[in-house]
Amino acid sequence: MTVEDDELMYGDGFAMKLENDEDFMLAFEKTLDESGAVARSDASSPAAVSLQDSTAAAVLSGRLPLCMYLTCDDDHFTKFQCLLRRQIEFFETTSCPSVLNPKKQGRNRPIVLGQVGLRCMHCRVSVMQELASRGAVYYPSTLDGIYQAAQNMATHHFLADQCPNIPASVKQQMIDANQNQEKKSTGGKQMWAKKAWALGVREDTIDGTLRFQRLDDRIESLQEMFQDDSII
Repeated sequence: MTVEDDELMYGDGFAMKLENDEDFMLAFEKTLDESGAVARSDASSPAAVSLQDSTAAAVLSGRLPLCMYLTCDDDHFTKFQCLLRRQIEFFETTSCPSVLNPKKQGRNRPIVLGQVGLRCMHCRVSVMQELASRGAVYYPSTLDGIYQAAQNMATHHFLADQCPNIPASVKQQMIDANQNQEKKSTGGKQMWAKKAWALGVREDTIDGTLRFQRLDDRIESLQEMFQDDSII
């Protein structure tokens, strides 16, 4: 498996422009928080159990589920899109058989170990138990595909009254915001891809999936970027 890291070029070289971006700074702080959470996590968690197996350890990054929302999103997205991003998290597929079910939600390609997907934060437990309602989980294969997957989740899960776990007040906020959406030209699929990249989501060009950058590698690469005067 080959996962593009800092050398990844997306669009017109946007990846190399992230070093001075607020997204990158916030993502770096989020990564440090995540590092502490991983260190404190229960060794019996699915990710920890999977990592005890040598095969899984070679594939999994060991990273915890990560909300896709960043505080600077308000500058780039509509109120509805920001609310939507607050309800969705990136997660890494573990060795749990139910998650690896290739027939889940009509997929024609099997879900592989370590693959990063998007899921409703409120239906997290249901997803793991194969009890999730329609549109609660998606597996885009590219960074570009994250935007459409999220919009599908909004349409078929949150706004279609398919999420039984979302607080009523949050659901109403989403309904109201969706009915009064303003357009922001910066909030398209490339911006969604950029934000995901800043959070450490990478494209695996070998098996056509999304993967997490390993946490240790991520912290090291981010620290090197901020210490390198040539990129400031």
